[in-house]
Amino acid sequence: MRSIFGILAFIISIIVSPCFSQSPTYSGLTYGPDGANKLDIYMPTGGTQPYPVVVWIHGGGWSSGSRTGGDETNLASMLGPKGIAIVSIDYRLSGAAQWPAQIQDCKAAIRWIRANASTYHFNTNEIGCAGMSAGGHLVAFLGTSGGVGSYTVGSSTMDLEGSVGGNSSYSSKVQCVLDMYGPTDFLTMSGNCPQNNPAVSTIDHNGATSPEASLLGAAIQTVPDKCALANPITFVDANDPPFLILHGSSDALVPCCNSMLLDTALAHAYASNHREAKMYLLSGQGHGFSVTVMRDTVIAFFTRTLRSTGIEGKESAAAAKTAVDIFVKNSRLMVCAAVAFELNVTDIGGRLVLSKHFLPTIAAEAMDLRGVGAGILICTLRADNQRGQSNGFVVCEIRKYRRYGGGKW
Repeated sequence: MRSIFGILAFIISIIVSPCFSQSPTYSGLTYGPDGANKLDIYMPTGGTQPYPVVVWIHGGGWSSGSRTGGDETNLASMLGPKGIAIVSIDYRLSGAAQWPAQIQDCKAAIRWIRANASTYHFNTNEIGCAGMSAGGHLVAFLGTSGGVGSYTVGSSTMDLEGSVGGNSSYSSKVQCVLDMYGPTDFLTMSGNCPQNNPAVSTIDHNGATSPEASLLGAAIQTVPDKCALANPITFVDANDPPFLILHGSSDALVPCCNSMLLDTALAHAYASNHREAKMYLLSGQGHGFSVTVMRDTVIAFFTRTLRSTGIEGKESAAAAKTAVDIFVKNSRLMVCAAVAFELNVTDIGGRLVLSKHFLPTIAAEAMDLRGVGAGILICTLRADNQRGQSNGFVVCEIRKYRRYGGGKW
């Protein structure tokens, strides 16, 4: 049971990995004294120096997995042409060391990147991170605990920065975070989420042998202070970087409410500065989906938040600030809105084909496109902003396309 995260992540990586995986430019570099303190670098295939960096942190329930065999090669193929380097890291697993060893290793790797930036032509001001499952937890923690060293909750005190690998004069802060279905509040993972959760976890997270218990060294309900010190939400504030959070509504390992809790905390923290925090709850997706499922959104996020690329993704910076997200998935027009709005969909000739009023929701709602002809659809929306004022009309184009290899829409 302890390795179920790792097994599932491995299976998914086999299913979604491209036929020809990209090899790292530099492999097995050492960033710390432990044998697990290794990293690989995938240099960009486009762009100009100095390069922004995205650090990939693998999943596996903190007890398994490695820097290879995951989405690091997919990210390299997606972001390399945009001039962004990928650094994929290993960290000490829970069988060898308990929390906070894992986050200390991750922060050490960030410091190493900055300390060695001149060798690899990295931009020290533009370092993002991405991770899935346990890796999602670690990247979220990197994002919210920047600058946090020794910290006390109740009777527990932990050094969350550590001194692994030295380079203490360099910052371990990151400039943006992609969190894919990462745990946050361990105490809510076995059916007692404060928010509605579509899927109940099949793991007894409260058990003495759960992945979380192995990480903290005790059944989680017996160590709430340690849980708080492993919870990225504990450290959320207005200075945290932009976040993109992806989670499947049918995740039966990490309840999607864990991402909802983080998203809500970030939204409150960012209310005054309008910093970007965006969550996609992917209808029907389970645990372990690949970064390629939201390929264009991920590319847009990193090219937007790592500024030196000078490249905008398919979503513009202006569109990223809106409270309404629209995308096509298979035969459905998916809509996720943080405000109430009206959507009218017309074809290229101006004929109204769909119309609907949406209420604010975290989950994406679907509109069936199977009865709509092929071609360009024009989506015109009118939404209220946070002050209750209309933000006008926004027009976007959505092209229907067939999956690779043909078949139905």
